[in-house]
Amino acid sequence: MRKRRERRRHRRLRQKQRIFIQILESDREPSLKGKTCYCSAVDVSATGLQVELEQEAPTGCVLDLWVEVAGRAGRYFLSGVVRWCLRDEERDKYLVGVELTEAASTDASEWADFLAENISGHENP
Repeated sequence: MRKRRERRRHRRLRQKQRIFIQILESDREPSLKGKTCYCSAVDVSATGLQVELEQEAPTGCVLDLWVEVAGRAGRYFLSGVVRWCLRDEERDKYLVGVELTEAASTDASEWADFLAENISGHENP
C-alpha cells in the first residue's frame, strides 16, 4: 500500500465504529447502485471517514451511511462521496476515504456535535 500525502483539515477520532453503507450512485460502476455492506471505521471527523471494506469502492460513489457508536442508542445517518480507495494487500482489504456531504435529512449537525464532545482526550491530527 503506498503512502498518501496528508490533507486532513479536521481532527480525527480513531475508533472502530460499525457502519452500514448503501451505494446510491456510481458512474464508474453502475452495477454497484443499491449494493449494501457493513464495514468498520478506521477514523472519523466532522467532514469525513476512513473505512475498511472487503471490496473496492470506486472514487465518486455516492453513499448513504449509518454509523453506530458504542454506548449510544440509534445511529447517525450521513451522506458522502468516495474520494479515494487504496488496497491494503497485507490484510486483503480496501481503505476508503469518504467525504461527508450536507443533506437536509441527515444527522450531519448531530454528528459534528458528537465529535466535538468526544474528540478531546482521543485526538489524532
